[in-house]
Amino acid sequence: MKHTYVVGLGSIALLAACSSTPPPESPPLDQEPPNGAVTVTPESTSEPPKSSLPPELAKLEKSCNERNGDACFALGVAYYKGEGVEKDMPACVALMRKACDAGHAEGCFNVGTALFHGEGVAANKPASIPLFEAACKGGSDGACFNLGVMYAKGDGVEKDMAKARANFEQGCRLGDSESCDVVKEIDGAAAKASGSASTGVANANISVGSMTVDGLLAKDISCRLDSGGGGGLLGAFMGPGVAIGSLAKKKAQLDACAPGGAEPRVTWSFAGGRTTKVSVDGVPDKVKGCVEKVVKSAVATADGECAATLVAGKKK
Repeated sequence: MKHTYVVGLGSIALLAACSSTPPPESPPLDQEPPNGAVTVTPESTSEPPKSSLPPELAKLEKSCNERNGDACFALGVAYYKGEGVEKDMPACVALMRKACDAGHAEGCFNVGTALFHGEGVAANKPASIPLFEAACKGGSDGACFNLGVMYAKGDGVEKDMAKARANFEQGCRLGDSESCDVVKEIDGAAAKASGSASTGVANANISVGSMTVDGLLAKDISCRLDSGGGGGLLGAFMGPGVAIGSLAKKKAQLDACAPGGAEPRVTWSFAGGRTTKVSVDGVPDKVKGCVEKVVKSAVATADGECAATLVAGKKK
C-alpha cells in the first residue's frame, strides 16, 4: 500500500505522527458542524479577520478558499510537514479533501490514504475506494496501485482480481514500476492456470507435441503419469506413448466413430489396468458418445491421466 504525501514530482516521507502536543482535532470529514453552526463575521466588522498564518500561507489559504486545488494541496502539505504552522494531521486531511473537491488527483490520493490508515480522520477503508478511483483517473499512479492491492486482497472491498489487474495495469501505464511487476505476476499465474485448464490435466509432468503409435496420430499430448502406479517405472520412462498405445489398440473403433474424419479432444484417467474416467470435447454429440465408449473400453498399462487430440477416421 503506497503511503506518501506527494509534492510536485517528489515525495515526502511516510505519514508522520503529529507533534507531542497536537492541536484540537477537526470534526470528521463526513460530519456537519453541530446544530448546523457556522462562523460568521459580525456586522460591525468592516474588514474581514486577518489570517494568523504567515503571509505566504495566508495567500495559499485565500486561494484555497477560492477553490484553487493546488493552493489547498500546498497548504495541506505545510500542515503535514509543520512548515510555517504547527503540524496538524486533521487540518492537513481537511485541506487535501478541499484539493480533491477542486479536482486535484494527489489530494484525492492523500485523503484516501488517510481514510485507509485512519490518520487525521477515523479509519474507513470502503470510503477510500471512490477517492482512490478519482485519483487514479486523474493520473495518480499510487492511487491505482492502492486500488489494485485492495481488490486483490479483498481489503475494504469485495475481492475482484479482474479489477485488481485493471488498476495495476493503469498504474503501470502511468509509470509505476511496482504496478508493472504485479501485472506480470498476475498474467504469469493466469497463463499457468490456463495451460492446465486447456489440457484438462492438472500438474501434468509430461507433454509432447504429437506422436503416432500403431497408426493412431495424437496431438498436443499432456500427461500426469504416476511412476508408482500400475505402470511402475515403465510408465514413467515410456511416457505418453504408453497411454496412447492403449488407445491405438482401439484405432479401428475410433475411426468408425467418425468415418468422415474428426479430431476429438479426449481427457482420460486410468488406474489398475482400467480407464476410469473419460471426457470428450470438440466434436458432435454422436461422435462424442462413440469416442467416450471406445476410450472407456481401453486397457490401461499405467496409472495417471492424459489429454490429447486424437485424429480419427479419414480426415478431409
